[in-house]
Amino acid sequence: MQVLCQQDVQGESESHETLDLLAALSKSDRAKRYAEKLIDAYLQSRDDVNASIASAATNWEMDRVATVERNTMRVAVVEMRSADVPSKVAINEAIEIVKEYGGVDSTRFVNGVLDTIYKQFEGERD
Repeated sequence: MQVLCQQDVQGESESHETLDLLAALSKSDRAKRYAEKLIDAYLQSRDDVNASIASAATNWEMDRVATVERNTMRVAVVEMRSADVPSKVAINEAIEIVKEYGGVDSTRFVNGVLDTIYKQFEGERD
């Protein structure tokens, strides 16, 4: 999430800068590999992920959503799309991150947006 926040604030960075930040933040090789996988998955499906969030965040433009909340939701949506993490776990992790680093009303907002996306995904799978 921190790497996506950095890219969001600074614009697209050089790949070596992203890898340097990822190496500095990663506590283990396994965590680094997982983070790289999430970042790659987001970059490959950026438009779809952002469209999912934008459609679920009614009356909110993506650029009005705070950086932490926006990128936390991006990570959660990528995780929800993969089979690696159960959707409810991805949502819960996002809420915990936003409780720690987001704004006062962020948990309700992020929970509402991700729950809407979850229901859309479940409807598509049926």
